[in-house]
Amino acid sequence: MIASLFLAGVTILLPAESGVRGTQIELGEIATITGADANTLVALENLAITNAPTPGYRRVVDRNDILRSIRYSMPSVEVTFSGRNAVSVFPETVIVDAATIVAEVDAKLIGVRGTRDISWVPNSLIGSLEVPRDDQGSGIPTLEVELGSTELQSGLLKVIVNVRIGGIVYRRVHAEWRLSVWEELPVLTTNVPAGERVTPALFKLSRVERPSDPNQVVLKPASMVGAIAKRNLTAGSVIVEDDVTRPKVIKVGDQVDLLVIKGSIRVKVRAIAQETAGIGDHIRVRRVDMDVELKAQVNSSDLVVLNLDA
Repeated sequence: MIASLFLAGVTILLPAESGVRGTQIELGEIATITGADANTLVALENLAITNAPTPGYRRVVDRNDILRSIRYSMPSVEVTFSGRNAVSVFPETVIVDAATIVAEVDAKLIGVRGTRDISWVPNSLIGSLEVPRDDQGSGIPTLEVELGSTELQSGLLKVIVNVRIGGIVYRRVHAEWRLSVWEELPVLTTNVPAGERVTPALFKLSRVERPSDPNQVVLKPASMVGAIAKRNLTAGSVIVEDDVTRPKVIKVGDQVDLLVIKGSIRVKVRAIAQETAGIGDHIRVRRVDMDVELKAQVNSSDLVVLNLDA
């Protein structure tokens, strides 16, 4: 190999113009090389001269540019030029259309959602991209999708699509997707004006989009005992804590019965409430007989239930 680098009589023929792939201009893409042994020929063909032009532009590479690169990397190679004094270089390109980008995002979201009932659509216009052909394989660039969060919930999700050429990120596409998380939830069967009572009998189960705020807990019909609408509530909507005023039946420090259920076993012990809550809420309680804190659901003013089978 070392001896081959002292080979004399390498001739480089430059055409008037030449297309290139990838992000670097390699000598073998823009010139015909003769007079070299096999090892020297491979080294010269893979020699990077300069960066490739971006789509829509050209770059002129002259004999001095080539000679400078050869002298830097392979100083013992003697070079003779023929053909043109310079070559006009343009990038070979490929179009990555919007459908391809959307399909890649779809595949990523399908993998993340698992068995959950979630639908989505792009929330912003996705355009086609003209990018250099990859210098590997078929020349089609690789797309890599990054999600702003893998905790999918209703609302807008930031998405980044990395366009990789030769393993390097050539371009990033920033977009948003509109997600809808669907669940079987209790919804109102009738309109309830502000100030009116909301009772458990006014609900039915329906497939609806879950509220986008993850901090908003959807209330169950059982927790509507004594509830009053704070605003006009419409039929078909789920009810969250901010929609109603509910009486607090347990206060911090109240002693209550804690019923623990596991299969057919039911054990009742005394506990102290660590939070103020209404019926249907889950609160922290501490057993009286030991320093153990548990989470249980409020059933009444003096009973909380911890169902280990739920």
